[in-house]
Amino acid sequence: MFPMHYLVIILQTTVTSVLSMDKLHVGNFGYFGNCVIKFLRLGNDLKYIDLTEHLIHVNDPANLIYTVNGRSNFSNFSVEDDKRTLDFKFYEICTITVFVKFGTDDNEFVSKYLFFTRDAHRSLAHSVFILISQRPQQYLSFAKTFFGYYAPLRIFAIDIKLNSRIPSSFFPLETEWFFLCRLCKNIFAPVNYTPMIKTLANKVFQVHGWRSDVSIAAHLPALFIPGGICARGQYYIAPHGIVCPSAERVFWMISGILNVTFVQVPNTLTHQWGYFHQDLRLNIYNYHHVNALNSFRYSGYHAIYCNFNVWSENTDLAVWVSPFTQEVYLGCILIVSAVAIFRIFSDSLKPEKIWVNFELMRSMGEAMFTICSSFVRQTLMRKYVSKWIFVSMLFTSFMLIAQYEFYLTTNLVIPPRYQIFRTMSEFFANGYTLVYESEEGENMMSVRIQLQEEFVQKSLGKFPHDKTIVIRNDWEKLISYVRKQSPRNAILTEAKTKAFVYHLEIQHNRLEGKYECLLIYDIALNDGWFAIAENMLRVEMGQSIKALDQGGFTNLWDGEIMHFVRLKAMQLARMRVASPYISTNTLSSFFYVSGISLIMFGIIFMAEATICKKGRRRRRIDLRNLTFTYSGFLKSYNCFGNKIGKPLVLCAGQSSPLTVQQLQRSVSYLQAKLNSANKEILDLKLKQSSHLSCDMVKDVSKNMINVLTARLAVEMAAQKKSVSRTVKRPPSCRITQIVTTRIVTPRIATTK
Repeated sequence: MFPMHYLVIILQTTVTSVLSMDKLHVGNFGYFGNCVIKFLRLGNDLKYIDLTEHLIHVNDPANLIYTVNGRSNFSNFSVEDDKRTLDFKFYEICTITVFVKFGTDDNEFVSKYLFFTRDAHRSLAHSVFILISQRPQQYLSFAKTFFGYYAPLRIFAIDIKLNSRIPSSFFPLETEWFFLCRLCKNIFAPVNYTPMIKTLANKVFQVHGWRSDVSIAAHLPALFIPGGICARGQYYIAPHGIVCPSAERVFWMISGILNVTFVQVPNTLTHQWGYFHQDLRLNIYNYHHVNALNSFRYSGYHAIYCNFNVWSENTDLAVWVSPFTQEVYLGCILIVSAVAIFRIFSDSLKPEKIWVNFELMRSMGEAMFTICSSFVRQTLMRKYVSKWIFVSMLFTSFMLIAQYEFYLTTNLVIPPRYQIFRTMSEFFANGYTLVYESEEGENMMSVRIQLQEEFVQKSLGKFPHDKTIVIRNDWEKLISYVRKQSPRNAILTEAKTKAFVYHLEIQHNRLEGKYECLLIYDIALNDGWFAIAENMLRVEMGQSIKALDQGGFTNLWDGEIMHFVRLKAMQLARMRVASPYISTNTLSSFFYVSGISLIMFGIIFMAEATICKKGRRRRRIDLRNLTFTYSGFLKSYNCFGNKIGKPLVLCAGQSSPLTVQQLQRSVSYLQAKLNSANKEILDLKLKQSSHLSCDMVKDVSKNMINVLTARLAVEMAAQKKSVSRTVKRPPSCRITQIVTTRIVTPRIATTK
């Protein structure tokens, strides 16, 4: 049996050993954890060398990872900057850096070491720095010159009391610990070396009172009011109907949690106590940014544009020609032109049917009009078109009309969805102009430069500056670019809530709900954004930001803003309900064409009625004798012959009013008519009761032949004098007519 007194001795030894762990030896840093210790000897005195050896042995060198270095040279900052990520090759749970023999001359070196090495920019577990000196006043000098007013370092100062019995040695009997709290009124706060020292930070000393001049720089919202309603909570915000941006609420939350003051300064990066930005995007991220970045998210610029292409109310003729592509219309034009040219050549082979240039133009116009009429379901006048052309055109027009009416009617009844663009390239390819805000400044990349770089990075070619409009920060001017007069404009803005407000403002206020507007998120410059805290409280700020994000408070606040904006938009004009009927705007383009056509016919009517003459003397025309020809020109029985003659039009540039060949053809034509009339009279055996005798017909025909023969002689004499001379006429065409008498076949009653 095991003796009882041995058990008591073992228990006493074990309990004593466990309880003795609460009181470590002087110089043992075990309360910080199983950390790597880096000794930096700032002096070569033997007693400080002994002190370093003593600290190594006190911290269990068998299980300790440590390094001992002297003073480094930071003359070449770029070299040290590259070496700071390659100096250690072992895994570190935590790190303690001990500066042995810290003096007044070492302030600059320690500041550079903390800035140009990685330990000060890592987490709190690696940013523990211990200054060892015999003179406490040295620490005060260091506190005034140290760069890290915005670095969350845990700096401890140890005041060593030496053993007076062994003056030549450096074995401390006691150590007094101080925490360097720059935010506190008393910079050096005495602390006890206990296990609680592992979690000691600046936030712990807030209860003792911080300095009154401590402030953190920030980019505050434009309407930020210190102590305003936005700082009091939702129960005060809702009754007042005030829009509080999410960024402003985050500032108020962090300010209340950490008891800090945010100020707006011109240059936040050089502020003594550091800065805090909620939205930051850097082109180059350095090593010291690693622990300063929080709340990562993707965001870019958002586009707003409106659909002004309403099918049921669009007055543009392009809607009516949209069912067919350009190739189809080009093919139809070629077919019509080919048939018209064929008609011209066929008539050219029959000179007796073409008297002057007007006849040629009228023949071509009648042929084209006949062909085009088949495309609109009109009766085809076959006397102007051959059978094979008639059959082919009928089949072609049937297919085209069926397809045209199907697509056009479908789009009018159910308008197609408006095309949504997702990239800037699609905007530019469809003829849109982008309007955005951009400001040029020193050491600042403007939005214009960023867009150019994005085009280069994505291999999109040269940035189209001619399709962009750059303005200053003026939201009223920005949203004014989206209007019906400029339907191909789109605006860019960076904040989602701002873009949502602009979208409703344009759609319901500026456009009065008549047109639908589209909001496309993240269309350009879609990069990573952070909330960055470069100050002594960046760890606590990062924890607060993370808690707000995980709790969904920022999304809740953004949702409240959007809901509030929707409620305000309900007081504006509502969206117009689409009408199932076609309005007059749809047919306005055709009304314009019809009106212009009527005006042109009226002008032609007045022109022909005015210049119609008998010989060289102007005469009054009886409106009862006026009719319209197929081509729309005026036809007067007093100016033109009904059967014998046709309208003779002579335009500027011809050599004479009537050429010899034309007059000869006219004489031949009249002589043939005379012979035909004589034969008909003899066959019918006219009686004396006829109201028109044969002698009268013969006299009229003979008179006409005499008139034309006399005029032919005059024209031949004039041509002999000047054959090559051309008569310069005014731009307008002159109508020259031959006064003829209508030959009426007499109706003679016959008797047996």
